[in-house]
Amino acid sequence: MNHRILPLIGGVVLLTPTFVFAQTRASAAKPDLSGIWTNATVTPLERPKEFAGKEFLTKAEAAEFEKQAVYDADGDRRDGGAEADVGRAYNEFWRDRGKVISTMRSSLIVDPPDGKVPPLLPEAQKRNAD
Repeated sequence: MNHRILPLIGGVVLLTPTFVFAQTRASAAKPDLSGIWTNATVTPLERPKEFAGKEFLTKAEAAEFEKQAVYDADGDRRDGGAEADVGRAYNEFWRDRGKVISTMRSSLIVDPPDGKVPPLLPEAQKRNAD
């Protein structure tokens, strides 16, 4: 009986890479970016003022930035009065603290070099107003 199952298992193993590859591509051979993505990072979108002109953080700066971000998001702090205390009343299970990205950039925006979202062009402002 074991000898009859072996060819079946071998066929499944041989065809599996084909099915996996077929599922990872969208039409026109473009990568399929659907799925679950995470934003578990404390690296800000725009470069903070304290890092103006500095594209990368040192290890010490990254560690201090992470430490401050964890403190700011701490759900067990009691320093903001009743309203802030209720606003932070989420179970720690639901929190993903994140870390500074591995490249230790000071912002997620890399272009323009100042790390800030560029202003909208007048044409875009007009289009948004309509």
